[in-house]
Amino acid sequence: MEDIHTVNRCLEAADNDLTQKFGHPELPVVAIAGIPRSGKTFIQQYIISVSDIGYISNVQGKFYLAPYLGSLIEKELLHEGYTSNHSYFHGITTGVHEPNEWGWFWQKWLNVSHENCYIEDPSRVDFKGLAEKFAAMENAKGKPVMFQNIMATINLKYLKQCFPNLVVVYMKRDPVFQLNSHIRGKLEARRNEQVRQKKANFGAMIDFRPKGFENFNSSGFVEDAAISIKLLTEEIETTLDTCFDPAEVLRVDFDRAKSAPQAFMGKFIRLLKNKGYALTVRQDAFEELTSFPARNNPEYLLDEYIGEIRHLCEKYFTV
Repeated sequence: MEDIHTVNRCLEAADNDLTQKFGHPELPVVAIAGIPRSGKTFIQQYIISVSDIGYISNVQGKFYLAPYLGSLIEKELLHEGYTSNHSYFHGITTGVHEPNEWGWFWQKWLNVSHENCYIEDPSRVDFKGLAEKFAAMENAKGKPVMFQNIMATINLKYLKQCFPNLVVVYMKRDPVFQLNSHIRGKLEARRNEQVRQKKANFGAMIDFRPKGFENFNSSGFVEDAAISIKLLTEEIETTLDTCFDPAEVLRVDFDRAKSAPQAFMGKFIRLLKNKGYALTVRQDAFEELTSFPARNNPEYLLDEYIGEIRHLCEKYFTV
């Protein structure tokens, strides 16, 4: 892994020199937003399977200090017409063509960490440089750039200022299954601690505690998760309501998107059309991918915790 960081440090200065000539992205920038375990990876995999959208692949994900050069290398390696394997584990995908969350990139450019994902001092963030990087990637790909990362999601209000043409696909999920999935993720992370450290520290954001968490009295790790989901959901929705025009936000129910992905795609096409971009759809893949197995399935509910999960959902999510 250290070799990757060495390569990036060697390429960083050259990438900076090349991207200084770019300004802001001219095409829409697409953020796939939502809290962990809400279906963000799935929807990104579907979009890349049926359209010509630009995205951050596992190839480019290695070039976090040299994203423009990474885009050029990616362009030589990836082929058109790729259909995702639709496999992922805690947001981590397998295969060079698959989408990457690009945590290293966002930590560097937003000056944040897994422990504190909030931009505390915007003056210390190089938003001009970040815009140049995205404009350069857009130029290399020749398409709008789509990304998905929880650190970016938490700071969408700043990214909207950086990318005026930013649009958001906001993933939501039934609270019972959302909380159940969080608990399942916590348990999997505990059981696989050694694997976590070798596999990009998967599940790191499962334990993230948003601002305001300290104001609640929690009975344990299940309620910790419920409080975090509540607070982070409220943060995201407040940002979307105050910083974005309604026409710039596509709100998506995870299970509906899985059962009727073509209906979702029609709405996504209109989202980009509102920003002046006509997305090209690969008709063969679009017609083939008609539905996916539901994840909001009672068989996935954890017998040991389901009573507590339902109680906490009534406590924190019932209006």
